[in-house]
Amino acid sequence: MAHVQRLPRPYTGAAWRPGWSGCGRHERTSMKYSHLVILAAALHVSSAFAQAYGGIAIGSRGTQHWRDPATGLDLSPAEREWPIVGYGGYRIDDRWAVEAGYARLTDSEYATAAGTTFAESSAAYVAARQRWAITDTLGWYVKAGVARNTLRIEQPGGSVEKAHKVRPMAALGMDYRFTPNVAATAEVVGYGRVKTRNAQVTHTTVQLGLRFDF
Repeated sequence: MAHVQRLPRPYTGAAWRPGWSGCGRHERTSMKYSHLVILAAALHVSSAFAQAYGGIAIGSRGTQHWRDPATGLDLSPAEREWPIVGYGGYRIDDRWAVEAGYARLTDSEYATAAGTTFAESSAAYVAARQRWAITDTLGWYVKAGVARNTLRIEQPGGSVEKAHKVRPMAALGMDYRFTPNVAATAEVVGYGRVKTRNAQVTHTTVQLGLRFDF
């Protein structure tokens, strides 16, 4: 019998088998890397958030002067609201932090010869904070920055006076940590002063509040 030599079949690529494909493997690899990127981003955000803090405080009423345009006399407020301060910050390390906040400082009424005058003032600030530990739970700190002081006076008859002034601000305070995430704060803060033609407000307050470390 004559010997028949079989020629090799030309290569046409890997045979397809159910449940396997090069494209599918590539997609799974891409998904794996995508998950790693998402996980890394989440860890980065969590780490950044873990350095953040926020707080709220109530303060003393500061000093206000209002001159009645009709009589030229200096008047004291007939009614005043307590100032409220809210702030947030980011801890750079165990000692340094950056902070920004808003303080609603004055809601007052003045009884003038022409009727009731309303005064509103506030301050928005950015500052650096440096803290020193006294014990594991007690510490003291200073803040230094700038504050935009705003004053609005609404007089009888609908006339309005407005003024704003950017001033240096500073604070000296102490904190006491109840838990790893909650601390009581007490501080003296000077935001600056602002005045209109007939009124002047000095934004220096004693503030008591709570700080929450995330």
